[in-house]
Amino acid sequence: MVEYKLQEPPYVPCQEQVKPPLLDQGPSNLVTTDEENITSDKDWISRDRQCVIHGHQHHVNPRDSVIFQKAFGTSYWDVNNVEYIDMMGGLHNNHVGHGREELANVAANQMKQMEFSLNVASYSHVCVIQCAEKILSIAKTELPSMDKVYFTSGGSEAVESAIHCALKYWQLQGKDSKRRIISFKNCYHGSTFISSSLNESMKEEYGLERVSKEQTSCLNVDFPHDLVINKDSHGKQHVNNGFYVAEQLENLIKQVGADNIAAFIAEPIQGSGGALEPHPDFFPLCKRICDKYGVLLIIDEVMTGFGKTGKWFAISHSNIEPDMIVFGKGVTSGYVPLGGIIISKNIFECVFKSEETFLHDYTYSGHPVCCMVALKNLEIIENEKLIQRAKAMGDQFRNILAERLRDCPLFAGTSGMGLLIGVMLKEKVSSKVEHYLSHHCHILADHCAQNDKVVIMTPPFIIEEDRLNMVANGFYDALQSVGSSQSSSSVGPSKSDE
Repeated sequence: MVEYKLQEPPYVPCQEQVKPPLLDQGPSNLVTTDEENITSDKDWISRDRQCVIHGHQHHVNPRDSVIFQKAFGTSYWDVNNVEYIDMMGGLHNNHVGHGREELANVAANQMKQMEFSLNVASYSHVCVIQCAEKILSIAKTELPSMDKVYFTSGGSEAVESAIHCALKYWQLQGKDSKRRIISFKNCYHGSTFISSSLNESMKEEYGLERVSKEQTSCLNVDFPHDLVINKDSHGKQHVNNGFYVAEQLENLIKQVGADNIAAFIAEPIQGSGGALEPHPDFFPLCKRICDKYGVLLIIDEVMTGFGKTGKWFAISHSNIEPDMIVFGKGVTSGYVPLGGIIISKNIFECVFKSEETFLHDYTYSGHPVCCMVALKNLEIIENEKLIQRAKAMGDQFRNILAERLRDCPLFAGTSGMGLLIGVMLKEKVSSKVEHYLSHHCHILADHCAQNDKVVIMTPPFIIEEDRLNMVANGFYDALQSVGSSQSSSSVGPSKSDE
């Protein structure tokens, strides 16, 4: 068993390369852990279970809880002062590291000056204008057709907004029948009614089919990756994944009728699906098919956007331009909630320049504090060259993992791009590996909700090599332990036991 000795706080990440100004150095104000408070974690867990509802949690039989109280650099600390390496970047949203003083100052200063402002109808404010200008200037470097920004509070709302926009686009062109949406089978686009309906396994329990058992408006195609596709049953073993799924998409459009399809929404690299990259042929073919049949292409960059894959937007690796981009998470590095959509000029000219009012809005759309934090966050990513760092550290980490885990029977390889990293497993044990990492190694990683043969990591871009080596050691122990328990449980009773 490898000993996990984390650096004692204060821990300042990237001291040589990045030198980020962080909040008070280390966890000086943590809950004490003397003998009188040794059960403080149990107290907090009890209080939590008495009053807080958690998503993705079984409240009758909950898993072991961890209660955090502070984050700094690339770490969290729990109420017992135990340090955890944050390989999830919060919930896949922290790009610049925890405890950035300049982000806290921007938020505080904006709250003092104007904590809220109308951003509806003919009202606007300087913060939302500056933030939209910054996002567009970034987007246009890779996707020149992007033209306007609409803000939401997060990714699920942004997905809903994009679909509303697509439906309105076709309605204004007199094509009311174009209402159905296509997505990937093992996608994840959020937890609201429409976004849940996009996922094949969630639509009945959480999506629109709960309201109406009539024919769903959402359709699905395979994701073009070997881990989640089965071409053998279709006699297509020798066809590459990109062509196979593109053909599947075109056949589905023909079958349902192009006059009934509004849009195809896709993650450029699947996050909850396993940090899976599509076959490089797929998106160029997909774009041609969408254009041919009059289907809008919406790219969901909530998890991948703003540098995580080594480009500002992951779809840029495919050299195509969508009609809309959905964003969230990393735009503020999780310091405050913000999401939105970036739309092409073609969409804007039709939907927002018509005589009809677009009756879709949120109270906190373009919130001034959130916009100013996003602006500063994007400046940090630019000034500290964190996108280049994400690519370099991601490539390095994959090499470290491949070398350290090559003798683990459970290890099947790595996936993803940049610092969106998947550790692929040969068995469906990702939740067990995640639990071992958290409770034995104090490493935070994420089992994939849509693919239980992958554990994903999205650490802050300021992560250092020594921490990556520690994480690789943790994965080695986790895979060995979980693999041993799997082998033991799979062994049947001996004759003497029968």
